[in-house]
Amino acid sequence: MRSIGIVMRKDLKLIFRDRTALIFLFGLPVIFALLFGMIYRGKGGTGALHLSVQVTDYDRSAESRTTVQNMQKAGITVHSLAPQPGIAKKVQHGNFHDVLIIPAGYGASIHAWAHNTLSSGASSSNAFSKPALTLLVDPAQTQLEGILTAMVNGAAMRTASTEKVRYLVKAFPASRSLISALTQQGKKTAPFVLNVNDKATGTRSVKPTPGDEQMPGLIIYFLFFMANSVALTLIEERKEGTLRRMLSSPLSSSSLLTGKLLARATVGILQLSLLILLGVFTMHMHITVAPFGMALIYLLCIYAATGMGLLIATLGRTQEQIQGMVTMLLLVMGLFSGCLLPRVLLPKFMRQVSYITPHAWALKAVDDLLLRRLNFTSALIPLCVLFLFGTVFYVLALARFRVD
Repeated sequence: MRSIGIVMRKDLKLIFRDRTALIFLFGLPVIFALLFGMIYRGKGGTGALHLSVQVTDYDRSAESRTTVQNMQKAGITVHSLAPQPGIAKKVQHGNFHDVLIIPAGYGASIHAWAHNTLSSGASSSNAFSKPALTLLVDPAQTQLEGILTAMVNGAAMRTASTEKVRYLVKAFPASRSLISALTQQGKKTAPFVLNVNDKATGTRSVKPTPGDEQMPGLIIYFLFFMANSVALTLIEERKEGTLRRMLSSPLSSSSLLTGKLLARATVGILQLSLLILLGVFTMHMHITVAPFGMALIYLLCIYAATGMGLLIATLGRTQEQIQGMVTMLLLVMGLFSGCLLPRVLLPKFMRQVSYITPHAWALKAVDDLLLRRLNFTSALIPLCVLFLFGTVFYVLALARFRVD
């Protein structure tokens, strides 16, 4: 037992001596736990998912307020949104994620429905005019649309059922059996229509496929993992002394780093081609929608990823440090940016913070062109920021580059 204890203490000293390994060993699980804790912190019927919706209430009746309260009880976070022109276009352009519009006459329609049930003994769908609730969904964030639609519909139906019971109890206070029977009649007939709008604004009628929604994020994520191989290659050549031998020739540092960047970019293009082929043949990803813009996005991702790898190589001194640093950095950036998880699941402050990563800007450009079907000009700012990321990475790497 003593010999076992000696070996154990020796290994523990070695483990705790490497601070970078400790950060990777303990920091990454903590970051993941905190991140998923913030995402899955909701309550109620959402199964712990955090859902939020902004409500514009044109009716301002007791029934509309009750519907909002029922949504909150179901676990939806509700934010009030003042009426404003062009709200549908703003949602489709990604300025808002999910907006529920309650029209004028909503409460009166529920009253009419409940009274019709009482007077005719059945719910006649032609006895009153049904107002249309409208749920506007960002075309680039439709992952939770089905859950949200069902919960909004359920909240409105609970409001209607409560109103019907109130009418029946008032008319027949002593007849619980009649109230129960009449409450069951027509329970599948709603006094409203729930319209869901998640269509893009562009003139192209190509409907996004699961590949359009899932593959671009994965492509961006794996393209940035090139930073790992770029950094490790530079560290290995420094260790073997090949960097010193190359720089002893008439070769400048900028030429050396540029050559490495272009070599890795070529590998990145081959990797990109493979991922796109897999997306097309396995998930029916469209490659005919904004092909020039999409190609430019991916090429700029390769440019930024190689620049990031060169910069990381100048910060770390050993292969272990590089692997720990890059793995943790890229995993966290992939989660924060929405490449690995739908952005609609992320808390609002995390969606804002995510724009410190090049991944988020690349994904925004993809969403605008591929899912929202906006013009190429809408992606110019994200593309410029992505190019700026790569340039800054490369300039910093060149400034910090040392042979030893």
